[in-house]
Amino acid sequence: MSQRVLKAGRSGRKEGSLFVTARRQLTAILVAFVVILYLASAAAIYAWMDRLTMSEIDTLLEVTARPVIHRALLLAATAGVTGSQGVGAPPMQSGSGGTYVVVRAASGAVLYESAPGLSSVFGTPQLSGGALIDTVFWTQGNAQLRVLTQPVIFPDTQGFVTVQVGMNIERQVSDLRLLRQVLITVGILGAVAALLIGFFASNRALKPIARSWQRQRQFVADASHELRTPLAVIQANLDVLLSHAQGSILDNLEWLSNAKAEARRLTKLTDDLLTLAKTDSAQTQIRRDTVDMAGIATRVVEALEPLAEMKGLSLQMEQVGGESERFVVQGDEERLYQLLVIIVDNAIKYTETGSVRLRLSRQRAAVRIDVADTGIGIKKEDLEHVFERFYRGDKARERAQGGTGLGLAIAQWIAEAHNGRILSRSTPGVGSEFSILLPAPSTDTHASLK
Repeated sequence: MSQRVLKAGRSGRKEGSLFVTARRQLTAILVAFVVILYLASAAAIYAWMDRLTMSEIDTLLEVTARPVIHRALLLAATAGVTGSQGVGAPPMQSGSGGTYVVVRAASGAVLYESAPGLSSVFGTPQLSGGALIDTVFWTQGNAQLRVLTQPVIFPDTQGFVTVQVGMNIERQVSDLRLLRQVLITVGILGAVAALLIGFFASNRALKPIARSWQRQRQFVADASHELRTPLAVIQANLDVLLSHAQGSILDNLEWLSNAKAEARRLTKLTDDLLTLAKTDSAQTQIRRDTVDMAGIATRVVEALEPLAEMKGLSLQMEQVGGESERFVVQGDEERLYQLLVIIVDNAIKYTETGSVRLRLSRQRAAVRIDVADTGIGIKKEDLEHVFERFYRGDKARERAQGGTGLGLAIAQWIAEAHNGRILSRSTPGVGSEFSILLPAPSTDTHASLK
């Protein structure tokens, strides 16, 4: 017993570790997907804002440079473009302030600079005939400048000067830096949120799989146990037969009967297991024919009435609505017959005295079949589990009755495969009632099963 518990504990830990690993992997994939998507989006947004900002600055810079260029021409004419420092800087004074200006002669000599050392910051331009816009960092002013370098040609002499106009873009750069920080912060918070949501979502997503895995493991364990018991009984009876090899068949009839009974039970259990295995893999096909449930109920009563009489029970059938009422559904006749056999057979098995009553009626857009007995009943804590595979409220009584614990599970599957359902009510010591509701043609197409 302790070894079984130890193995179960190890198996549970292994299973838990498996799902924890899967949960982490799903979370990592989700977070990676969100992070990659966000990085691509954030990079696109930042690049677009940077390009838009620089485009607006360049446009403003070109507009600002026009009057400065006119004053640069006046300055160049006053200086004679000799390379000497212009005297009387006032013509450029209006261009100073938020604008930084450097005027150079064709030789590269500085004719004017609006601030000391500015020409070295702007650098000597290398023009190929057109205007040039660049960004430089001015250490002395502790600012970034957007610089437009424009050659200006004198029409008369074909001489030229170079005008460099700079604009402080520290505010725009600061705004872009702030945007970058916001995007990074949002990205980090988003990654953390994605991690938490992913961990929670993966847990929710894996719960049905974990339950299914657990049910499958339990199903395999129960099936192995159920198969082992009749095999052990058959083997034991055969061992007794071998030990009485000198006896006649009549002398060993008891052991042969026991082996045959267990073989029959083993065959039924195997058939039930195959049925459930096919339903789980969606291999079982349900036919859709027009089926008269009254006819099926009559067949079931005729087939099981001898079994009821052997126990001294009364098996009754009632149709509510008269002979003119039709109890027609669309479904698989053999499966529906099997469904009723399971329910009625169970009622007979667990009823010692009294009766089993089968009642057909119409309920809006459904055919309702109620199977009520005066048997031992089902405890309240067991009632919600009766449709589970291999579940037994009283294992000793179930085994004595020859049940496998799979009948009601198959019955529920048949009902659900026909878009119906089974309801159960029971009072211990009084009896049980199972109600089968199957969709049927009705004038009220909007009616639902109640």
